[in-house]
Amino acid sequence: MKSRKARITAVVLAVVMLLGAIGGVMILPAFAADTAMTEKEIQDELDRLEKEQKRLANEIDKLEDDAEQQEEYQEALAQQISSIEKQVDTLEKQIQEYNDKITAKEKEIEQKSADIEANYDKMLERLAAMQLAGENSMLNALLTAEDFTDLLTRAEMLQSIVEQDQELINRLGAEKRDIEAAKQEIVDSKAKLEESKKTLDAKKSTLQTSYAKSQAHMQAINEEKEAYEKDKAAVDAQEAEMEEELNKFYQENPSEGTLSPGGWLFPLAAKNYYISSPYGPRWGSFHKGVDLSCSGGSSGKPIVAAKSGKVIRAVTSYTPGVGYGKNIIIDHGGGYSTLYAHCSEVLVTVGQTVEQGEVIGKVGNTGHSFGAHLHFEVRINGVHQQPMNYISL
Repeated sequence: MKSRKARITAVVLAVVMLLGAIGGVMILPAFAADTAMTEKEIQDELDRLEKEQKRLANEIDKLEDDAEQQEEYQEALAQQISSIEKQVDTLEKQIQEYNDKITAKEKEIEQKSADIEANYDKMLERLAAMQLAGENSMLNALLTAEDFTDLLTRAEMLQSIVEQDQELINRLGAEKRDIEAAKQEIVDSKAKLEESKKTLDAKKSTLQTSYAKSQAHMQAINEEKEAYEKDKAAVDAQEAEMEEELNKFYQENPSEGTLSPGGWLFPLAAKNYYISSPYGPRWGSFHKGVDLSCSGGSSGKPIVAAKSGKVIRAVTSYTPGVGYGKNIIIDHGGGYSTLYAHCSEVLVTVGQTVEQGEVIGKVGNTGHSFGAHLHFEVRINGVHQQPMNYISL
């Protein structure tokens, strides 16, 4: 008799002890592929657009220095902007996908939590009833059996009740782990969403910079082109006169010594610079230098000596709309010289020796200029050269 009581008591205690075993961390089920565009498709599209972006960037680099291909350059830049816009659109779709999935998962978690709570309450009620009835009621159920077969049947029924409770407890534990995993995936999804937003913001920033660069570039070129075409004969005559003056100047101020050692330094001490007008043929004429500008505004940006040398020209007076405006020429020896034109300020004097990288002036809009920029020339014995053979962006 005591042995039977002990076994029954052990069963009840086992059921009660299992209540403390519920817990754990769950793994969220993967998102169903029930949306218009899967994550893989979105990522594949982003990869494709990124490759297209790199191709366009390479094309722009090739076209940028060729004045004869300015229209192609502008078209390539427009395509680059369009490519960025597509990437932005794709990222926005991805963000919306995550928003929808997060909302769906939150509803699912809410419903499952309610189901667990209800089942858990029912189990507690049954266990409470068993505890109130006490060991005697279960023992009485067994002792009042009519025969041995009835005893086995009642014993199996009690065992079945215990097993069902154990199964319920195991299911509740699994559901709880699923809920915890679902919550964790929601957290992970939100983190991924934030990263997507950061990428989106970066793309938008790149897009805005590209637009600003394109607009500044186009505005400067169009204004200069319109002015040139408006009075082409006068402009041609002015450029010829200016070149004749420079030739005379170089003849009267020949280069001294040998070329200063070291490489060449970019003449603008600023960030986000670009070529607003390259060296070469331009509107039936020839642009003898390269125009350098900065995104966000060029006026007042420091101009530095591309190479060490001696200042042989420092013009601070000028006629508005005519010539190089305020400009500087540095002799680097060996026949090499550099010219810095349209300055707002000239910070050096003739005869002064300057070191490479030393600030010699500031970017301006003086002389025959449309918008603040640095007109930079490299000459050998007075003959203009392709500046980009010496400096690089």
